[in-house]
Amino acid sequence: GRVTEAALSSIAQMPKVTRVGFWEAVVSYDNGLKHLKGMKGRLKELDLSMSLVSSADLERLKADHPDLKITTIPAAEIVKRHRWVAQNLARTAPAELAAELKAALEASPPPAPSKK
Repeated sequence: GRVTEAALSSIAQMPKVTRVGFWEAVVSYDNGLKHLKGMKGRLKELDLSMSLVSSADLERLKADHPDLKITTIPAAEIVKRHRWVAQNLARTAPAELAAELKAALEASPPPAPSKK
């Protein structure tokens, strides 16, 4: 799914939050991550594993939070860890984000069903 601006705006207003994570999500700077700017100096970790975000948006986020630890994984690793999640993200993400994931899915065909 998509992480909404409202969700990130609410999270940014929580004074004790120092770690944020999104799994199985499509995240962008303009449509949400910009709201974390108010957490500068307080936000220590952002886990975007199993999520899609553009390199440009990550760079903008790093400019806002130079000391922030950001965890991401490559598209091929998303496919390896959970093919169904990768397929779902590839269907719902904007074309520019989905392209790398679709290529990783094509390069790694699903395992053959086990014979019993």
